[in-house]
Amino acid sequence: MSERSRGQGTGQVTVGAGDLRLRIAPSDAMPLYLQIAHQLKQLIMTGELADSVQLPAVRSLALHLGVNPGTVMQAYRELSQEGLTASIRGRGSVVRTLSGRSADAMARERLLDAAVRRLVSRGRALGFEPVEVQQRLNAALLHDSSPVRIVFLGVTAAHAARYTRELNDRYAARAVRFVPYSVADLQHRDESLLAEFKTAYTVVTFAPRVPEVERTLDTCGVAAEIIGVRAELSVGSRRDLAAMSDDRSYVLFTEKRAVPTIMALIDAHGGIDRNPVEVVASGDQEDLDPRQVGDVVDSEKIIIYSFGVREQVAALNLPRERLLELKFEFTDATWVELDRRWGPVPGVPARSQNPTGLS
Repeated sequence: MSERSRGQGTGQVTVGAGDLRLRIAPSDAMPLYLQIAHQLKQLIMTGELADSVQLPAVRSLALHLGVNPGTVMQAYRELSQEGLTASIRGRGSVVRTLSGRSADAMARERLLDAAVRRLVSRGRALGFEPVEVQQRLNAALLHDSSPVRIVFLGVTAAHAARYTRELNDRYAARAVRFVPYSVADLQHRDESLLAEFKTAYTVVTFAPRVPEVERTLDTCGVAAEIIGVRAELSVGSRRDLAAMSDDRSYVLFTEKRAVPTIMALIDAHGGIDRNPVEVVASGDQEDLDPRQVGDVVDSEKIIIYSFGVREQVAALNLPRERLLELKFEFTDATWVELDRRWGPVPGVPARSQNPTGLS
């Protein structure tokens, strides 16, 4: 029975420990608190833990997982430090509003007024009379058909490029153009990215990245609207996991940080009861171990893999029946929100037709 409840008269949603599909591996090299934190972040990513939802009490979740309350407290602290949750007196840990930061009409008007004043001042400095500046502005407004540029920040450049292709295909007729950059580009103050904000105003990124993006843009002095989007395991990938058989052996290729999350997904959707899934994980800035990969290639094991190691898996040139790629797609709620912003697309269903793999 679900433990999800709504506070009496408050409209506040509380999620029970039993509602959370969390998987911990005490023998894993990754600390237990990070295993918990990474999986909670994934639930925030998918929207299963939505904005303003109250997390289970520390002792309740600790009892459910069979760990020390201090471990859960440390996991919650990790989420708080990343800006994903807030501690509210009387309610405990609550998921922050990660749908993004939208500026009201007055704020956008102030930005427009400032831009117009700069244009007028520049025109006067160049020796043009106000009427000439106005004529040229009117002509530019009449003839300018260039699309509005929207910055998409992905986990990596390749990750961002895949999602922007899907967005640009969907909104091709909407006079907008999504341009891909990575969160690292923002962190490193990439010149081409910062130059985008001479005209761009809207940033789209994944919900768990919103607090970090907000802080960095503020540090850079960039005024921007931020839209937080969410993704979930694709229908096709869930179907592939459900088709797993105890008669076959499986190994997971992924990045170390993604292991707890993906193993929890396999537990939730996989069709196997007995056979454990082996793991070959890459560390930060490291490839998968060649010796371990070679042993798997020489076996008959089926490789489950994520976006972060896709290129390495592709280089193995294995037959398709030995590969199971985990792909993610924008949630229906995300498409509804994006369609509301840029207009519904006739004949295109809410759910993505081209799932994107990611770790």
